[in-house]
Amino acid sequence: PDNLQVGGDLYLNNTPITSLPDNLQVRGDLDLNNTQITSLPNNLKVGRDLDLNNAPLTSLPDNLKVGGNLNLFKTKITSLPDNLQVGGYLNLRNTPLTSLPDNLQVKGFLSLNNTPLSKKYSEDEIRKMIEDKGGRVKRNIYI
Repeated sequence: PDNLQVGGDLYLNNTPITSLPDNLQVRGDLDLNNTQITSLPNNLKVGRDLDLNNAPLTSLPDNLKVGGNLNLFKTKITSLPDNLQVGGYLNLRNTPLTSLPDNLQVKGFLSLNNTPLSKKYSEDEIRKMIEDKGGRVKRNIYI
C-alpha cells in the first residue's frame, strides 16, 4: 500500500515485483537486485543500502536520500536526479551514465568504471565537474 513504512530491511531481490508504493520508507536495507523495477516512487527514503543491481531501472526520483550505499551496477541509468544524497558509496559501474546532477553528495566513494563518463574524463575532471555543480564526493572516484 501507499505510505508503507518498514522498520527494518525489505528484501525483494529475485522477485517479479515491478513497482513500489508511493512514499515508501525503509529504515534498513532495500534490496531490489535482479527485479523488474524500472522506476522508483517519489519520496522514497532508505535508511541504509539501496541495491538495484541488474534491474532495468531507467531513472531515480528527485531528492532521493539513501543513508548507506546506492548500488546501480548494470542498470540502464543514463542520468541521476539533482540533489541526490548517498551516505555511503555510489556504485555506477557498467551503466550508460552520461551526465552528473547538480548538488550530488556522496560520503563514500564513487565508482564510474566502464561508463561513458569514465571513458571521456579523468578522475580529476569528474571531481571538478561535481564540485562546479555544488556537489561533493568525500572519498575516491574510481574510473
